[in-house]
Amino acid sequence: TSGLHIFSNVFGLFGLTRFGFGTEEVGVVYMALGLMSMVSVGLLIGPATKLFGNEKIVKYGFLAGGASLGLILLASNIVSITLITAVLAMAASMQSTALISLTSKYTSAEQGVTMGLSNSFVSLGRIIGPVLGGLLLDAHLNLPFTGGAILLFGTFFISLVWIKPAEANN
Repeated sequence: TSGLHIFSNVFGLFGLTRFGFGTEEVGVVYMALGLMSMVSVGLLIGPATKLFGNEKIVKYGFLAGGASLGLILLASNIVSITLITAVLAMAASMQSTALISLTSKYTSAEQGVTMGLSNSFVSLGRIIGPVLGGLLLDAHLNLPFTGGAILLFGTFFISLVWIKPAEANN
């Protein structure tokens, strides 16, 4: 959550500084983020879960999110940034939905307790991510995206060990 929420905190300043984006361009990018999140959760997560399983969606959501944050640094215009942001939104929304499902499914404690703790950690990530993004932005314009990508790639590698395939969880 922290790695993914770095983007929302710093993108406006990044777009202004690097590309001269005003509110209209930043709004277009955030609109793409919102629309893709809606489409991903509303239309794509069900078929993707049936096809790949929640475990793979979580793992590769980390990977796609990290790659998207890194690719933002290579973007050269509003079109490329908007497309990369759409991929980031799809990865983040599908991954978080699948992670909630896995958390609920495989808890050894009461579901209410587990989901409450899970939501607390998500909230903590929504606090830490923007603060970390702001601190990294103060150090260098590219650092929030580099730091977020590193965080998500690291989480991807951890998930390869920690999140077992569905057959192993039964």
